[in-house]
Parts: sequence; structure tokens; C-alpha cells
Amino acid sequence: MAAGLVLGSGLVASATGGAYHYLCGDVSLDFVRALDRGYEFQLKNPTPADKIVTRLRIVAPPHQQIIYHITQDTPAQQTPNGVVLPGGNKTYIPAVEYKELDGRKISANSDIKFRVPPLSDRPSMESDAAMFSIKYEAESSNRLLHSLEHALGAIGLWSPEVTIKYLVVNNYWIPTNSESPGEAIRIYYRDNQDLASTSMCRDPG
Repeated sequence: MAAGLVLGSGLVASATGGAYHYLCGDVSLDFVRALDRGYEFQLKNPTPADKIVTRLRIVAPPHQQIIYHITQDTPAQQTPNGVVLPGGNKTYIPAVEYKELDGRKISANSDIKFRVPPLSDRPSMESDAAMFSIKYEAESSNRLLHSLEHALGAIGLWSPEVTIKYLVVNNYWIPTNSESPGEAIRIYYRDNQDLASTSMCRDPG
């Protein structure tokens, strides 16, 4: 009898979770286009319930090598170890500080577009090959649905967090399942054969 009750409660939970996803679904994220300084993305809410974006972050893998190119005439110093740009060859990534979407409401059956900051704080540097993840959380603004979400989350049938990994190649964000930041470099050099013999291409990491 106990086994029957456990099985029955499991079926009810599964049916409840299925009904929630059928009626409400999830918020989805799409890359739209590169901007002069930054990138345009779109969050879509195809559900009949309003959603609140509680958190959205851009995350870079630690210690990855990012390939940039210079878009403007820039004075540089030639050294035995290569070219050194004014101020050094390191750059800060403004995109990882993006928090402006936190708390933003997305109405039912609608979408919002937003700008992610660039991958370099130097206007003359543009990313050619990198890997980033976008992690975001969205919850229903309706109290009843919000409570249902947390109940389903407690039994492992729902999670507010979504993570999408992207290869950023030639300023275009491509969803990927790859775990290796070197995959973006491999694709970049595959599409730029004149650079294929460089050491970074042979060992992208």
C-alpha cells in the first residue's frame, strides 16, 4: 500500500510539473546582432503569465585566451616578444559586470531586447574568438504560479536558472555544448586559413 501511495504521489507531481510547463513554459534567450559597442540580445516570454528576470549574468571561463583585433590605427611598440599596445595588452571585459536586467518584468506573450556591453573596454579592440556563458533566472510574477514554481523546484521538477554557453566568433554569438574555450579559437582559425599556422591555433587550449 505504501509503495502505491509513493507511486501515486510521484505521478501527481509529474503531472503537475507537466501541466505547469504546458501552460507556462520558460523564458528563452536569443542573440540578435552585434552593435558598434556591445551586443543585442532578446528574451522571449511566450507564456500567458508575466515573468520577472531575477538575475542575468555573463560569465567567462577562467584563464581563457581571447583573440582580439584592432579596429583603428593604434601606435604600438615592437618588442622581441611581439607587439605591445599603449597601456599594455591586457583589457577589461565590461560584459561580465552587466546587471541592468535584474528585476525587469517581461509581460505575457511578449519579448524585450537589451544591450550587453562589449568584450573589451578599449573602443579599438573587437573580439574574434572567445567563450562565454549567459546565466539567467526568471520567475512568474503571479503569486500562485510563483508558489507552484518553488514547490516544483523543491522536488527537482523545475529550476529558475538557465545557462547557455556561447562561442563568440567574429563578433557572432553561437550556442554550443562544448566545454573547451579553445573551440572558439579552433573555429576562428578554421575560417581564417592565413592564420592557421600560428602557435595559438596549433594549441588553442
